[in-house]
This record gives sequence, structure tokens and C-alpha cells, in this order.
Amino acid sequence: MDPGERPPSGVHRGPLGGSATARALRLAALFVLGAGAAEFCYRRWLLCRHRLPVEAAQRVFELYAIGESTMAGTPFRGLSPPELAGRALGGTLSGRRVVVRNLSKPGESILPQVSALERWLWGRARGVPGAVLIYSGSNDHGRPAAAPTWWLVKEALLERSLLSRALWDAGERRSLLPRVRSLFTYERHLRRAIERSLESGLVPVLSTVVSNASGVEPGLLAGSGSSTGRAGEMLAEGMALEARGRHREALRLYEGASSRRLGAYLLFRAGKCYEALGEPEPARRRFLQAIDYLAADNFNRATRYQNETIRGLAREYGVPLVDAVGLFEARSTSGRESALFVDGHHPSLLGHAILAEGFADALAARFGGAVERRLSRAPDPEQALAYPLADRLGARLYAGRWLLTASSRHLAPEERLSLAEERFREALRLAPEAFSARLGLAIAEAARRSAFLRDAGTLRWLGRMKVFYGSRFRVSPWELTVLLRRLRQAGVAEGSLRGVSAAHARTGGDHRGWAISSR
Repeated sequence: MDPGERPPSGVHRGPLGGSATARALRLAALFVLGAGAAEFCYRRWLLCRHRLPVEAAQRVFELYAIGESTMAGTPFRGLSPPELAGRALGGTLSGRRVVVRNLSKPGESILPQVSALERWLWGRARGVPGAVLIYSGSNDHGRPAAAPTWWLVKEALLERSLLSRALWDAGERRSLLPRVRSLFTYERHLRRAIERSLESGLVPVLSTVVSNASGVEPGLLAGSGSSTGRAGEMLAEGMALEARGRHREALRLYEGASSRRLGAYLLFRAGKCYEALGEPEPARRRFLQAIDYLAADNFNRATRYQNETIRGLAREYGVPLVDAVGLFEARSTSGRESALFVDGHHPSLLGHAILAEGFADALAARFGGAVERRLSRAPDPEQALAYPLADRLGARLYAGRWLLTASSRHLAPEERLSLAEERFREALRLAPEAFSARLGLAIAEAARRSAFLRDAGTLRWLGRMKVFYGSRFRVSPWELTVLLRRLRQAGVAEGSLRGVSAAHARTGGDHRGWAISSR
């Protein structure tokens, strides 16, 4: 173009030359090429990291597992259901050595777990036999609800990019990106897990999700709704009748009351009355209805809707199902399964063994084999495994602190506190000088005598002290002085406080080697 000439109308040259449209196209092409290169490099890295050597692939049976804290083995270090299932099978299946790849993480919902599975399965050799054990539901929401349009678009865009999915999941975990959880999204992600497993030549094994329905009451959190009104008065009257053994009268009160806020708690109390009257079937129905009510709480429990979704998907895809709910009901005493749990939804070691053997039976039936050892039949599973004392103690301290955490802000955490006290007393029988057990008992006593676990200021202070979750307390001498003063103000008996102080003096308040890291 000669000097002085102007470009045709609609064509604009920028500082890099060329029209604006051409520059935009070049930038778009560079972005697509860059994204493609990043995706390619990420997949190659996954392939190099996860793929088995040829020699090993000819000798192993790969047993993957995805799920939440229960599937990770919490609170029993080193004894997760997948690992126990491998032991039950004698460590071999289809003539190959079982290699467990447990991807489960405490606190995670099904979404990041499926994404982790997809990353592990990328480039997997389909000829290597294996299975995927799937147990997830307690960290998801069982409320039926349609997903928003933007979520459906997002899922479609992320469908084929492992890197983008990993980045989105990381953003969700750090609360930088919005998250959607409902029964619809739960089913959608379960389908992803099943289909990715099948595409990779693996057999998905689904399990229903259990929780301590009869041993831990539903949520009734301070500030989570309107005043309790007449229903609250009836609840107090009913609990007084229960305390005097007049369960039939209390039951009539509970079942005649109506309250949106207290609905789940009234159902639970009705279940306890049926239980006391020796009627396990109606008791069980009330406990499950209380969970389905989805009252606001400090933790989630899988609903019957979620478990029906799991059963339906197993039928639809023709894959093995472990009905853990049925297995636990069959092993419960008089309709009560609380002995199979250490807290609200983590099974005891016996419960872990029952779940693991359910998986082992499903694997043996599908691949040919036999369950060689049934830990669930041992009088004492911990003793049968020679489980170390430090880990036994850590499991009980973890469960006790979990229950204290679950009791925070709760208006009537009677069952939770009783179970926490039971766990801490079990810890003391194992280690009479356990400072964390004595402190846990003192905190439970304070919660019974005052608003120690309901007062917002006290809860913030306890949070700074790292009282919630974990297995043992780490308390400095100065912190102990302040804590003892607050416990005394809450009405804790002097004998209990002297026991805490003496245990701290003997142990330094730090039971080294007795901690577990998972939440």
C-alpha cells in the first residue's frame, strides 16, 4: 500500500500488523495449540507415572478403590476395607497378586474421587485384570434437585480434558470456584466412575453407604431455624417421660407433634422409644426417616435415596453390588447397628471387616476365588490382627474427638456426648495416663453442664486451640492453664480437672506416635 493510502473500510491494522480479525484468529489458534500441548504433556506425565511395567502387568490384579474416609480406613490406620479385602482373598485373585491402589481421601465427595480415578486410568493396559471398589455418599448431598444449566455446560466442556478437570477440582477444593451437590450430580458422577472403569477393562463394584442411624441423633443446631415453640416443649416433656421409662406415652407425644425444625429429632426420639419397647422394625424406619429429613448438621449421612440410586445403577450396568446396609442390618443386635460404628458414620474394625468381606465375596464371585479368612468372625478383630496398642488408642481418641466436634452447636447432643465419653473411657482402659482421653471427658462434661460447645465465642476459641478433629490434643502448659479455668467455669468437677492436669504433667500433653493424620 502506498504512503497516504488508507486500508479498505472495516480493516484495521494494529501494532503487530494485520487486521483485528486476523490477530484474534491467531491468538485463538495459539491458545488452542497451547491448551492442546498442555493436555498432551499432562497425559504423558500421567502415563509415565501410573502405567505398570510390562513384567509387573503380567503378574498383578489391580484393585482400585475410591471413596471417603471410611474407604480410607478412618480411624484404623493401615486397615482400610480395600486392604482388608485383599487380605481376605489371601492376597491373590485370578492367579495374580492383588495390588491395592486406594485413591480414597477423607472428606472428599464423589466428584474429586472420580476425577482422580480418571487420571489413574489414563493409558491403562486393558489386558491387566482388575476392579474398582466404589463406596461414596456421606460427603455428598442426597437432596433431589436439578443441576443448573451452567453446571451441565461446564461438565460437557470438561468431559474430554483431564487437565481442565484437575484444575477445576483444585479450584473447588479451595472454594475458588462454585460447586453443585445434589442427588442428580451424585448419580451423574457415579455413572462416570462406572463407565470409566468399564472403558479401562475394570469391573466396578458398587456398595451402599452405611451410617450410625440409631446411635447418633440427627442435627438440631443452634441458630439453624426458628424457635422450637410448642414442639420444643413437647420434646422436653417426652424426653422426661423417656427418662422415667414411660416410652409409650413419650412416643404418642413425638408422633403427635409437628415441627419443621424439630422433625428429624422427633423422628429419632420416636425411634428410640420403639427401640426401648422392643419393636426394632418401626424403630429402624424412624431412624432412616430422620436421616432422609436432611436436617442441618455438622456431618452428612447417606440417605435412602442415595442408596437406591446405587442399587439402581448396579442393576442398570449389570455390575456387582455390595449391599453394605443389608450386611450391617444382618449383623446388628435387636435392630441396632451402633455397635458396628465408632462414631456417626465410621465403622468399627468389625464394621470395616464386614464391608471388606462384602467386597471380597463380590470379587471372588466375579473372578473365581475364595475368601480365605473372615476377620468378622473373630471374637476380637483387633486382637486377631495383633493391631498395635498405639493405633488402637489413636482410633478411639479420633472417634471421641469426632463426636465432640459433631456435638458443637447442637442443642441436645445426648447420644453424641455419651458415645464420645464411651470412646474416651475405652482409651483410658488401654492407656490409663492418656491425657487426651481425660481432656476429652472433661470437655464432654462441660458440654453437659453448660453451653461450652454452643457458645459462639467459646467455639471460636476452641477452634484456635485446634480442639476439633484429630486423635490427640496438643496443649502447652500455658494453654492448659487457660483451658482448665474455662472448664472450671463451665462446671466441670474438680476431680476431673485434677486428672487432666496430672495426666498432662506425666505425658507433656503429647502422645507421640499415637496420632493419625486423616480427618
